[in-house]
Amino acid sequence: MSDVLGNKLGYVRGLGHGAKLMEPSRSNRVVMEAELKKRAEENQRLQLQIEELRDEIRESRAVMEEEITKRTRDELMESRAAMEAEITTRTDEIQVQQDRQMQEIFQSLTAQLQLPRSSTTPP
Repeated sequence: MSDVLGNKLGYVRGLGHGAKLMEPSRSNRVVMEAELKKRAEENQRLQLQIEELRDEIRESRAVMEEEITKRTRDELMESRAAMEAEITTRTDEIQVQQDRQMQEIFQSLTAQLQLPRSSTTPP
């Protein structure tokens, strides 16, 4: 069983007492504490790097959003200017067409009023 599962700590039924927990030697403990301290410092350094990267991402996102907002605003202003120009052009065309129609109506009325007077002259 110990070949398959390894040595078990404490009492094992049928096998008796198992392996004892070995305390690390003093030199081993010093090495482990140094390794633990080194890993804690590395972890802290990595956490600082992560926070710096998050700050950079936030700044980049803010710059991108500002740029998108500016571009959208510029595009809207260009679109508005184009629409206003189109409205002005069409308004001018309509005004010219109305002026022509008014001119034609005026000429028609003038022609109707200038009927030959010879037929209406008194005897």
